[in-house]
Amino acid sequence: MKQLKKLLKLAFVATVVALGMTSCSRNDEPEITSVTDGYTGSFNGSVSLVIGGQYTYESNITVTIVKGENETITVTLPEYSLPNTLMGDVTLGELTLRNLVYDAERKGFSLNYGGEGVMQHFKAVRNGNVTMDADYPLNSPSDIFVTLDGNGKITVENSFKLGAMPLPLVESFAGTK
Repeated sequence: MKQLKKLLKLAFVATVVALGMTSCSRNDEPEITSVTDGYTGSFNGSVSLVIGGQYTYESNITVTIVKGENETITVTLPEYSLPNTLMGDVTLGELTLRNLVYDAERKGFSLNYGGEGVMQHFKAVRNGNVTMDADYPLNSPSDIFVTLDGNGKITVENSFKLGAMPLPLVESFAGTK
């Protein structure tokens, strides 16, 4: 009986020591994170469209960013409308751009997609008459750049050439989750 009590005490002490050592262990290895962390999600904010470098129009939208393969992201700009622009009331169709890659030097994701077969629907109505209503190619130069600041704010700069339109278009979005 004495022997059994001694063995039980010894087993209890060994268990307490083992648990204490396990809970005190340190993990000095850095946490592995993805460069896409923070960039993914739905971001609400304001978009401005600058036509020809001088006419600016604004709207509120939600931009969606998802993680792609090999540390890339996919950005979706929703359809939105802008009343009373230089071209009348315009609607830009949804635009999804895939495989934006991280540029460590510029600290953001970018993609040059002009002339790659990307299309966007564009509709313009002036004085009640539809002047444009079709899918147009996004020609060169067309590129997008996405950055994230330390407060979780996403900035999207999308410069593009829509079809044969002579004026450059620049979309600028800033938003948060």
